[in-house]
Amino acid sequence: MKRKFLRLIVLMLSAFLMEACMAVYQKPVAKLYYVSFKADGKTNFALSFYSDIDLPNLFTRRESSGRLLACPLEQGKKIFPEEGYVMSAIFDNIEPNYSFDNNKNLYFYSESVRFVDTDNAWAEVGKDKVRALLKNQKTVKCKVIAPIYLGGHYESEVMEIPVSDILNTLDSPM
Repeated sequence: MKRKFLRLIVLMLSAFLMEACMAVYQKPVAKLYYVSFKADGKTNFALSFYSDIDLPNLFTRRESSGRLLACPLEQGKKIFPEEGYVMSAIFDNIEPNYSFDNNKNLYFYSESVRFVDTDNAWAEVGKDKVRALLKNQKTVKCKVIAPIYLGGHYESEVMEIPVSDILNTLDSPM
């Protein structure tokens, strides 16, 4: 009797884990299209882009804890898991900051981004450090990432941001 009960428990847990893992594979991979990088106040920056997917509502709260736009600032670093110096934005479906563009059939996002050091408790990084990290690069590669409960993570396609746009914004008076 105990063995049957244990088998039932194992079978139910296996089915639950398979369902959680399938949440990732049933979602379409978002295509991201860069629009602009601009100053947004004294210390913040706004990254605008289009996506063919409604990113904040891609997953339910039961499936994922949120969405992160991650852009490594160092050449050769992985986009996920984030490590080292990154430009990032956190967005979710609580206070969505996006709209749907009927003419382009795309979702438009304008997200506040920060430059941070993930190896130093996500401390903010100054403009001089960002300039030094980007000086030999042409683009910064970004993805939207969503951690999935019990099943890995979701990643969009790569979006490339011209380093010249970032540096011009850093150098312009705010």
